[in-house]
Amino acid sequence: ERALTLLNELVARDDRDPESFGLLGRIYKDRYFERRSPEYLEQAIDAYRRGYDADRNDYYPGVNLATLLYLRGDQASRGEAKDVANQLRTILKKRLGILPSAPADLS
Repeated sequence: ERALTLLNELVARDDRDPESFGLLGRIYKDRYFERRSPEYLEQAIDAYRRGYDADRNDYYPGVNLATLLYLRGDQASRGEAKDVANQLRTILKKRLGILPSAPADLS
């Protein structure tokens, strides 16, 4: 509970830090898997989406976002998961030198 409080305060002050959103998403994701509450799944998706949107070159929140969207299971979420996965594929190929390096503007 204390970690959630601190992280929520932190992201309220700075909403451009993907690392903080990643930690927040992890807590909600763990709670979802422990309790199977759809509310925690939605909170985890929101946190990972905000982290991914804050820095599209940080693949960690993007991987988790795509995974949880797929897990949510509805058609729109699976479509979004596929889009995020394709964006991540491009980001990772650039990091591995398979594609020319350029800023990732995939929004």
